[in-house]
Amino acid sequence: MTGRDVFVSLPTGYGKSLIYGCLPFAFDILKAQEGSVVVCVSPLISLMMDQKARFTPKGIDVEFIGEDQKCIRKVLAGDVQLVYISPESLMCNAIYRNMLLSPVYKEKLVALVVDEAHCVKSWGDKFRLAYAHLGDIRSLLPSHVNVMALTATATHDTYGAVIQRLSMRDVVLIGCEPNRANISFAVEPKSDVEVFCSNVASATQIAHCFITLFGGNWDHVLLVHLTTH
Repeated sequence: MTGRDVFVSLPTGYGKSLIYGCLPFAFDILKAQEGSVVVCVSPLISLMMDQKARFTPKGIDVEFIGEDQKCIRKVLAGDVQLVYISPESLMCNAIYRNMLLSPVYKEKLVALVVDEAHCVKSWGDKFRLAYAHLGDIRSLLPSHVNVMALTATATHDTYGAVIQRLSMRDVVLIGCEPNRANISFAVEPKSDVEVFCSNVASATQIAHCFITLFGGNWDHVLLVHLTTH
């Protein structure tokens, strides 16, 4: 909102989606008018559906680009506050590129968001090439529209690659120490898996799963995920 691009690197569960989900309301207040629109690039339809189900009860008008023609017409008209779209649809479909150039989006668009931004680096080279070219969209955006990238898995190299490929400028970094106090590692000698399992929560279920999968063969590396107090 201060005219700078933003890179958000926060662990899962810190509410990253709320940061951009609230932007339409924040800009409506800032501009003293309703109708602000945020376009969010997301890698999977399932994630888009989850976010729509999460935001809609909170009063945020959300749609994702799919096969629903009524939804698409509503999006193109600029009548949706938060629009989810895949990188392929945004980069390869002229309808949505032209959408960003339309008078209604030049007036209403306030931010382009790239969720799960680590995909720009990890998938952009070989798997989903549209990710590598998302920076080209920057040239279509009005000068007042900024870019926000969000991820829970950003190394220093990932941060640099995302900044470059999205053509981000004057970037503000929002992050925190990734250490989780409620998560720890423990190593126990594995002399007898049944004795081991008797000392951990949900032992009966865990032992049953191992026996079902491996029978009497306990030579596999044992990795157990447990709830803790």
